[in-house]
Amino acid sequence: MHPVHPVHRPTDTARPALLDLLRRTDGDPGRRILFTGATVVTMDPALGTLATGDLLVAGSTVAAVGPDLRAGGEAADAVVVDASGTILAPGFVDTHRHAWQGQLRRIIPDVDDLAGYVGTTLARYAPVYRPEDMYVGTRLAALGAVDAGITTMLDFSHNSRTAEHSDAAVQALLDSGIRGIHAAMGPHFGDWDRQWPADLGRLVDRYGGGTGLVTFRLAALATAEIAGPALAFGPGLARVAAELGVGVSVDAVFGRSSSAAVLDWEREGLLGERLTLIHATGLTGEAWRAIGASGTRVSLAPTSEAQIGLEDAVPAVDEALAAGIRPGLSIDVEVALAGDMFTQMRALHAIQRMRAVNAVHAAHDAAGADGPPDRITTADVLDFATRQGAATVGLAATTGTLTPGKQADLLMITADEINNLPLNDPIGTVVLGADARNIDTVLIAGRVRKWAGRLLDVDLPALRAEAAASPRPRPPRGGSGGRDRQWPVGVVGRATTAVGPAPVAADCPRADRVHTAGTGRALVPARGCPAVVAAGQPAFRRREQPVIRPKDSVHLDRAARCSPPEDQRSARTYDLHLLPEYHALVANGTKTVEVRTASPAKALIRPGDRIVFRTDHDRPVTCKVLRVDRYSGFEALLDREDPATINPAADRDGILAALRGIYPPEKEQLGALAIEVVLLVAGHP
Repeated sequence: MHPVHPVHRPTDTARPALLDLLRRTDGDPGRRILFTGATVVTMDPALGTLATGDLLVAGSTVAAVGPDLRAGGEAADAVVVDASGTILAPGFVDTHRHAWQGQLRRIIPDVDDLAGYVGTTLARYAPVYRPEDMYVGTRLAALGAVDAGITTMLDFSHNSRTAEHSDAAVQALLDSGIRGIHAAMGPHFGDWDRQWPADLGRLVDRYGGGTGLVTFRLAALATAEIAGPALAFGPGLARVAAELGVGVSVDAVFGRSSSAAVLDWEREGLLGERLTLIHATGLTGEAWRAIGASGTRVSLAPTSEAQIGLEDAVPAVDEALAAGIRPGLSIDVEVALAGDMFTQMRALHAIQRMRAVNAVHAAHDAAGADGPPDRITTADVLDFATRQGAATVGLAATTGTLTPGKQADLLMITADEINNLPLNDPIGTVVLGADARNIDTVLIAGRVRKWAGRLLDVDLPALRAEAAASPRPRPPRGGSGGRDRQWPVGVVGRATTAVGPAPVAADCPRADRVHTAGTGRALVPARGCPAVVAAGQPAFRRREQPVIRPKDSVHLDRAARCSPPEDQRSARTYDLHLLPEYHALVANGTKTVEVRTASPAKALIRPGDRIVFRTDHDRPVTCKVLRVDRYSGFEALLDREDPATINPAADRDGILAALRGIYPPEKEQLGALAIEVVLLVAGHP
């Protein structure tokens, strides 16, 4: 038997020699490592947690777990690692992350809604990504995941513009050493080769399908609302996945439209355990019934739902559990969120327990009802982050627990550091005490990927240089002038914005440096912006400062603005359907403001764009967009806009009633857009 090597102290002088021994035998299927004296949190219901125990790794798998494996002779000829003072736990499983965005981390940390994310990341950055950018972003995200104890990550790769883009993303997973699931999907916007979903078969054939560290799934969206029918899950895509023998992960599952889609899938026989629905917020009771009855899997993204505000912004853990589903957890987008699983576990734990107590208080206040809150526990959220996560991505037999026979994807977490000592409750410590600094050692398939708190096989200076060469936020190239096209997009209030030098006129104040990309307008300092006339047209219009009421205090995007020149991007044309009576008002020039809810697609409309208004029978009417302002809802919009410009034949109350007769409450919650237009006539641009 090899000598014992204590490793749980980062300063141990024996660690380099032990690492050298482990690295030299990494490819040996007969190599055995015995971890001794650790607290072993197996997450296997049959094995439980060992207060002090041993774990044996043989080749790439967990061979045995027990109180004293040396006593029984099971660990003969093993490299023995003294793991006292640490917790051994399964690696975390991230069930959904858009890893290609790795170099865009935190470009929109205060994003307020889905439209802000879509307009920024998917409409602006994604179309300019090269294959090498896919590689850099995906590898950066994967390495960050491993560093934080995530050993399995589903990469929802929805920027597969060419076969080369997909190859680069898969290669990045392979090079990072993570257990990766490449879930391929075509992009939302911009040019691409239309090779997806057929190209998924090539990827499975080329990279071995389910035989190695990287496996494959088909990725899709729930409905056609964001990016059209080609990316929406249905019988056609289900058939592709079935023919390839891969599972399906469906993103953007929220609200009534997704609920209707779920019921369609039930009727079409598409639900089941090989299908994973991501987010699942704001679904109807009938949709949850269908999901639960079919054994369909659910992936929650706790901070994404809450911070970005997806549907009702509440992670649907109670709904999932009530339907008999134990969900997996996911990171989603690092452009706005933390990239570690500790954050997800703590957020879900706190939100659910808050809701549980609040529900009891509400019931007591309303009807005098009483009873204990139905709270989840730290053991629940750790189960979601490990065992259930593995099941959610189709790897329940492979990883997620420290069960003999499964792959040796494990973490050694320091329990005697200042933030964790003394160790009173190991599961509580992992969930509520530990963080990435406590991830001392990471093994994936029995190979050491992190050691003594340091990632292995990573040239950090080279990685920094690669990230710097990719599309990413950069500081302005000196003083004033046009906006740097590399600047990120952020959000002020509920408006999508680019933080950087706004393209404003010479005599328009620049102190704010915030450009509203979603509306093509720049926020103006409180003192306002003078009117500037260019070629007989008002390039910037002065608007009165509104009175900000307390309930609107966070929506400062409705303060005075000035529009940038319209040549910042090519004008786009949008088709909008109108009822005949409103179409006639646009056609005669008396209706100059169109009101829409701020869906992701409508939020991209900017000044200078064209709108073709259509009915089923009348001649289309083409207008030019002069401005787009965004409000929290219809009432806030009507407080600021002149009702006569929206419908000269109705008063404010009539317009409000008409709008709410068209749009259900969940649509109004997206926000409301006031789109000012001018009728175009022949010969005018």
